[in-house]
Order: sequence, then structure tokens, then C-alpha cells
Amino acid sequence: MRTFNARRPAADPAIQLAGDYFGPSSTYGALLSGRQAAQHTLTYLGGAGHRRGQPA
Repeated sequence: MRTFNARRPAADPAIQLAGDYFGPSSTYGALLSGRQAAQHTLTYLGGAGHRRGQPA
């Protein structure tokens, strides 16, 4: 995990990993990870804060 986290800052920001990879698997952990990956992707693409039903 230490090596993985050390490489993250240099990784392509368009590629986001999601899932529960921090020990015992849980649906909630995977949900949070997926939401965070989606937010990072939106921020990278310039669409942060825009949600369905809101003007772009």
C-alpha cells in the first residue's frame, strides 16, 4: 500500500481507481471510493459541482 500511495501523485489524473481495497471488503467502502473517484474525475474534466438538473 505504501508503494501504491507513493505513485499516486504522479499517476494520470484521468484514471481513477475505485473499490474497497483497504482490508476487509465492504459495500460502503466501495461506495465511498467510487464517489471519490467520480468527484476527482469531474474536477479533472472541469465539471466539478455540476449535477443532473443543474445548469452547467
